Amino acid sequence: MTIQEAYKAHQAGQYDLAEKAYTALINKNPMHADILHLLGTLKKQKKEFPQAIQFIKQATLIAPDSAIYHYNLGLAYHGNNNYQKAIKAWEQVLQLDPNYADAYANIGYTYTRLKEYPKAQQILSQGLTINPNHRLILLNLAGAWHLDDNFQNATQCYKKLLSLEPDHHDALLGYGRLLYKTGQLYQAIDCLLHLINIQPDCIEGWYQLGCAYQDSGSDSDATICFNQIVSLDPNGVKAYYNLGKIKAAKGMLSSARQLYKAALDINPNFAQAMVVLGLLYLDMADLNNAQKMIQNAMKSTDKLSSHDDSLQIGSIHLYSLNFSSFISRPQVLELHQKWGNNIISHWDYQFCHDSPRKAQQKLRIGYVSPDFRVHSVAYFILPILKHHDSHQFQIYLYANVVRTDHITELCRSYCHVYRNILGIGTQTAARLIYEDQLDILVDLAGHTHHNRLDIFAMKPSPIQLSYIGYPNTTGLNTMDYRITDTITDPDKNEDRFYTEKLIRIPPPFICYSPPENSPKISDLPMITNGYITFGSFNYLGKINECVIELWAALLKQIPDARLFLKSRPLHDPEVCRQFKDRFQSKGISENRLNFRGSVAGLNNHLNQYNDMDIALDPFPYNGTTTTCEALWMGVPVLTITGDSHAGRVGTTLLTSLGLTDWISQNKTQFIQKAGLFAKHPQLLSALRHCLRMQMEKSDLCNAALHTQKLETIYTKIAYKSFTPKNNIFIKDDKMQNR
Repeated sequence: MTIQEAYKAHQAGQYDLAEKAYTALINKNPMHADILHLLGTLKKQKKEFPQAIQFIKQATLIAPDSAIYHYNLGLAYHGNNNYQKAIKAWEQVLQLDPNYADAYANIGYTYTRLKEYPKAQQILSQGLTINPNHRLILLNLAGAWHLDDNFQNATQCYKKLLSLEPDHHDALLGYGRLLYKTGQLYQAIDCLLHLINIQPDCIEGWYQLGCAYQDSGSDSDATICFNQIVSLDPNGVKAYYNLGKIKAAKGMLSSARQLYKAALDINPNFAQAMVVLGLLYLDMADLNNAQKMIQNAMKSTDKLSSHDDSLQIGSIHLYSLNFSSFISRPQVLELHQKWGNNIISHWDYQFCHDSPRKAQQKLRIGYVSPDFRVHSVAYFILPILKHHDSHQFQIYLYANVVRTDHITELCRSYCHVYRNILGIGTQTAARLIYEDQLDILVDLAGHTHHNRLDIFAMKPSPIQLSYIGYPNTTGLNTMDYRITDTITDPDKNEDRFYTEKLIRIPPPFICYSPPENSPKISDLPMITNGYITFGSFNYLGKINECVIELWAALLKQIPDARLFLKSRPLHDPEVCRQFKDRFQSKGISENRLNFRGSVAGLNNHLNQYNDMDIALDPFPYNGTTTTCEALWMGVPVLTITGDSHAGRVGTTLLTSLGLTDWISQNKTQFIQKAGLFAKHPQLLSALRHCLRMQMEKSDLCNAALHTQKLETIYTKIAYKSFTPKNNIFIKDDKMQNR
């Protein structure tokens, strides 16, 4: 067979025939560079990279001035993961032919794979000076900017490429990912719809489109996308995972569990599916299975390609510990510290802060949160943002918000600078904050969902502190302080359980902003019903077996009492049935239990409190928002003072309203107090109709005073009045209403 016939077979995809012919020709003429090159190229196409390198390298030695030989040698090296040798081969191409645009494209792409983004951007930009409309260079440069978190430059490249070729598959997919990653959900949807219209079998396009629909709240459209993936690939593990998340968000927990398990049947090492299944069990108040599944996810993190994913799963594990009564506080601290040390050791550097404060400057305070939106944290941060003294403080918000809303816009209106950090990598976000030259950076999330503790690990602000959002230590030794109060963390014995230094203010440590146009408070339901109704609207995961046992004992003491629980997971009939069974196993008949799922609309939710006489606080993780809501709706809350911050929040809230009679020190006292209050409907009725006014006049709702407390703290620590060696107490007599 001649070289022309062998090449023809090669081009027709008859690789075995072509290889046999090339080999025969080489045996006859071992120094024939073209045949060596073609045989090496064929081996490359068959992914037999070591042999490909051997043959093509021989060709380059015979004909060292052939640019195409060096180019294909670079491709073979790249396929064999020898990236540096691939770059050298393509650099040799450019020595021979400076206008060889594909070499620029491949060098830039390889530097991107090596995460050497500046080098990638430099060589690709150089390539564009030779050919400004080169599709592959534009695509690779967009990717290099994108992965380097320079979304503006990446967008320009994607847009230029799409102006040249509107149906460019990779550009549409890349641009759709960028738009989704940065929270531009509707633009992402438009881009990705275009992609799947021209390539309906693009699984990754369907996946990104489904995620964009899901985050925008269009669950039905997202479901269509993920089901389409399953039809294209029955083993599409991420499709089952996301379908499960959609079901879980709707309170259809049993269906979600089946979908998560389907994902794990396909990929038993899918750590993300394990962790969401663990959180699902936590939703069901099945703490044992929750911990087991999350710990399995932790064991699988060594199989994850992303260090960020591993840290996120570790963070979720720490969050779940707050719900357990059976792990000691020293153990909890140790696990938080281990996580904190791990994330800090991942970075090669932390930012240095040497410039002293100038007294005439306004203090720059930054707040980092994923919850500048309709979320319980917004109840407590909005009044602070609203009352900050703009003459003395400049307020920066760093928002990691997935789905913005009217609360987002309200938060934005209260600050001087608003920065969207959604989708921005750790180093880029940390440098952005560092360049803002803050005095103090405040975390409002801790180890809750979508937190950005990764940024705090790099110390972009000279002073960093943790406040609201999380009832425990962050575990970071770069977090200098934590704001608490003298009840939730009453004395120095508490300090040993935190990596942060505690700043204690007079209780409460939070300020509640009641909803405007709240529903009217009804008359005491007990008077109409003829029996007392206890209740809780807390997250179901807080109602553990110990809580159920105590509440069941309370119902036994008052035989005609009812229990009213409302929580999103109770929307699921199977979960509701299982939860009722848990009470029935304690001797409480079903007719005494009223369980409801979530209701749409805040006012509809608040109206549900009009069916409750007394609210019960769970333990060891007390309610916060639910306690404030109950009190606002005239429903007193009965709590037990616990042995940790999370278990003392109820105590500090009730103390701030003067409701110390509603605080118990143990379970026996809890039942005794409940029985006593149940015998006095007139007292409950009177309290019901004065609680809102009492709350309005309390420190709990005094936003101006509370903000001034915080500003006093910020000022003192910024000007080094406090040292990290000392614990900090703020006294009431230093505060005045503005």
